Amino acid sequence: MIISAGTTHRNDDYEYTRLKHTIGHRFSAGYLHRGESYRTVHGQTIVRRAPSFCLTKPGAVFHTRAKAIRSHYLSFWVVFSPRPEWQQLLQWPDSLPGSTIIDLPKGPIVQAVHHAFSHLVDVHKGVHPNKKALMDNLLEHILLQVHGLHSLHGAHKGRLLDERLGQAVDFMNAHLKDKIKLADIAAAIHLSPSRFAHLFSETFGVSPMRYLELQRIEAAKALLLRTNDPIYMISEKVGFDNAFHFSTRFHRCVGQSPRAFGRGTLEHGI
Repeated sequence: MIISAGTTHRNDDYEYTRLKHTIGHRFSAGYLHRGESYRTVHGQTIVRRAPSFCLTKPGAVFHTRAKAIRSHYLSFWVVFSPRPEWQQLLQWPDSLPGSTIIDLPKGPIVQAVHHAFSHLVDVHKGVHPNKKALMDNLLEHILLQVHGLHSLHGAHKGRLLDERLGQAVDFMNAHLKDKIKLADIAAAIHLSPSRFAHLFSETFGVSPMRYLELQRIEAAKALLLRTNDPIYMISEKVGFDNAFHFSTRFHRCVGQSPRAFGRGTLEHGI
């Protein structure tokens, strides 16, 4: 459940201290889009520069000194109590006691995280018939994106990622529009379907086909924002069987229909 969400947008430097008694059993996640900050815990300090993601665990205390770069500092944040199925997505090694900070490479992942945070904050401020479900889905997408990135570029619970899983992700992203199945992905990296599914789910916290569907939904979002293509054409371009199936899955993942998403994001400038 999402407790609160917002942005911190400043043209000057500032400092903030989070005390243990103000947090309770809540997590917080943040995306730094502009500027840099210095987070200190028990005398240890880490410099966080944009673009980066930070996950703070319940009960963690810290002091932050934020610095505006070229008179500009912009961060997005969300405070939440996690759904039970998110637990595996929240088990990352600490960069500092109670905090994990991950640098984000510029490119599609940063764009996806930025868009999802922007959309989440906008929904939190507004009125939406499926507000809670939509915000949960957006946060889940953020956690999946960053969790996958962290797994691909380093250690997951202290273990190096099997490079074949990185190849599987590349294969899926290259074949979003194709009608590929679990067996096709497994064959591409020379693993049995059952072994591949187990390794992928254990590492990324989500099944391969769920990951593939989320990537297709993100590709569809981009097309809805950038083109005037009809829904049936977009569904074909991102690998869904038909427009009805696409619209059903899109609504379940995003909380609104493809048509409403494209119209609404343009109206609100998300």
